[in-house]
Amino acid sequence: MTTDAKQRTAIKEYQLKNLSQFLNKKGIIPRSIHIYVGTGSSLAKMKSNFVKVIEIYKKYFPNIKEINLGGGFAFDYDNLDPDKKYFVWEKYFKFISLKIKQLELAKDVKFILEPGRDVFADSGSLVVSVKRIVNLKNKKNIGTDGSYVLMPSATIRKRQHGLSFFDKNFKEIKNPKTIGVLSGCTTLSSDYLFPGEVKIPTDLQAGDYIVVKDIGAYGSTQHMEFLNKKPCPEVLIKENSGVYLITERGKDDDKIRYLLSEPKKI
Repeated sequence: MTTDAKQRTAIKEYQLKNLSQFLNKKGIIPRSIHIYVGTGSSLAKMKSNFVKVIEIYKKYFPNIKEINLGGGFAFDYDNLDPDKKYFVWEKYFKFISLKIKQLELAKDVKFILEPGRDVFADSGSLVVSVKRIVNLKNKKNIGTDGSYVLMPSATIRKRQHGLSFFDKNFKEIKNPKTIGVLSGCTTLSSDYLFPGEVKIPTDLQAGDYIVVKDIGAYGSTQHMEFLNKKPCPEVLIKENSGVYLITERGKDDDKIRYLLSEPKKI
């Protein structure tokens, strides 16, 4: 449902009355209401959205038994505190519980959430290698073997990501102080892993590694088939420190990621 009459998709708010009357006339009870607020929505926006959908439910579709509140729950990619990145679920659920009681909603109505981004965001990292370093006037351009096509939402949404740096032997390099930008490896001059300047170690050099954090909500599903940039292979790191290859990158003459029938220990 949208209030924008010019938007091509979704039911418009002014159409709800006619839709409800049409369904009643045909004896049709909708299975559910499904709404979507938008990526990165705040607690205040989610609360407002909940109240709005309940108003629609009670006014137009009081017989349905399922309300899907959708996704869009904000995950703070810029926050370096691992305990403060997530959506404030406890406050959200307390609000919903309070409203259900206040509005005396039927107990057999099922509520569904789609919290995928907030659940998976910090479950994955992108590992890229440093190919070259170009000294500019006030910063360094770090050329990598990565590309924005591997996680395009970061560029589209102008998201920063936390970084860790490692030398050739994968020993962590700490205390990043130098300003730099992370270039991709395509022919586009605008190809950066994600927009904006970042702090990098002064002694970072070609052959070292950069780990881009919190890309779990991107994963293989976000890859763009652009400029023949093939998807990355993916590995699963288990609690026992075992590393398992779960997808292969594909052959040189295609852009297909191959899902392995069984994880391969590496």
